[in-house]
Amino acid sequence: MKKNSHILYCLLTILIVMTALNTCIRQSVCTTLAEWEVGKAFVFRMNDVIDEYYGSEDTDKLVALQNEMLQEKGIQKITGIYMDYAINSTIKEATIQDTSKEIQNIVKESVSLIEKKLNVKTDQSFRQDLEEQCENGEQALHEYIDSSIEYAKQFRIPLIISSLFLMNIYRNLYIVLSVMLLTVTCYLSDRKIWMKEITKCFLIASICVVFFSVCGGGIGMYLSNHFLGRTQIFNKTPFLTTCCIMALLCVFLQFISKRLRS
Repeated sequence: MKKNSHILYCLLTILIVMTALNTCIRQSVCTTLAEWEVGKAFVFRMNDVIDEYYGSEDTDKLVALQNEMLQEKGIQKITGIYMDYAINSTIKEATIQDTSKEIQNIVKESVSLIEKKLNVKTDQSFRQDLEEQCENGEQALHEYIDSSIEYAKQFRIPLIISSLFLMNIYRNLYIVLSVMLLTVTCYLSDRKIWMKEITKCFLIASICVVFFSVCGGGIGMYLSNHFLGRTQIFNKTPFLTTCCIMALLCVFLQFISKRLRS
């Protein structure tokens, strides 16, 4: 029984590490691509419309507006959709519907931001022109990804491995399996031992996340240079946030464990 429990805790640690890395890597890649690649496909085209209607506005305001538009949630969501598409090398009708919905969200977010930052009231004509430029941006993005997929086919095995850390479906699977293992180990073990072992699981997972965040920067720059044709520095904030959360969980579990012993 003890040997079986040890195996279960090892599997649980692996699943926690996979879940943490999937969350961190996907968020980091999405944020970086949204701001520097995908965002430009939309924002730079929308800037032409803004310049046509409000080109007389202060230049600093327009630059600040562009930077904020690059961080819109709609752009990050559509980045995730196209990232899944690039990994699968296929696009389905549901994907087209999702991107159409996100384009509407991008336009809505952008209009709200433009009215707030420039202190103007936009009309229907402006919104239609903005939406048209977003659709042009999506078409350009689609063509760019199609050409990248052709290039990426020679790296098929690394692409399959990367999908384990980039697609939402895997993260959801890891979470479900982790919860199941947590329940099983809790049922099989004494509460004090369970607390101690779970603390170890999260501690090992946090060390793995720190190690990957240190090594992953170089890997990310190498891969971005291959697939994007330029070197990108990926955002490490998700890794730091995840490490802090797991560290707090370790402290909390240790506190509960001491209370149980007393």
